[in-house]
Amino acid sequence: MVCAFCQRALGGEETAFALCPECEARLVGVSALSLEYAWFVAAVRRALRDAIEEEMLSEFRALLTPLAEADAVERTPLRIAEAIFRCLKENADLCAVTLGEYGDKRFAFRLIELGREYCLETYARLFRGVPKRQIEYFYAFASAGCIALLQKWLSGGMRESTEELAATANGLMMQGAGFLSESAGRKER
Repeated sequence: MVCAFCQRALGGEETAFALCPECEARLVGVSALSLEYAWFVAAVRRALRDAIEEEMLSEFRALLTPLAEADAVERTPLRIAEAIFRCLKENADLCAVTLGEYGDKRFAFRLIELGREYCLETYARLFRGVPKRQIEYFYAFASAGCIALLQKWLSGGMRESTEELAATANGLMMQGAGFLSESAGRKER
């Protein structure tokens, strides 16, 4: 474990956020409005945000590991989307902050990068003979669309289940605009 501010090694149990005694002493009584310590408060806020994001990314990696180990038939875009949306729903508060209008786009990019290898391999298997570059373009397009779907879902109060959202994402990725024709018979919620 390391101090979230000065990065000094600390003993003890691993936690998402820790301060060494010196940094903790500096923080006691510090007002967020104090100009003298504004840099310190900002640094602690960044460290807290980074620790929370890293914890979520660790959960995300743990979630993707079984998918990576699954056989090719089990690793479908729908299964990947379901797992990803389930993890993001479990961390909805963080997603709302980081993926909202004033959110941290760097975090969204890290999520996209984490899923890249799983998805590129799956698409290459599904669309044999398609050049890798084209699959990479498709992934860039689809992942940006999934972030937009997630933002829409969060702002709409997450009324749909993660399975419904994953099915929508999968339909849009695999069928494009044809998905709308298939959805025409369903009634609006």
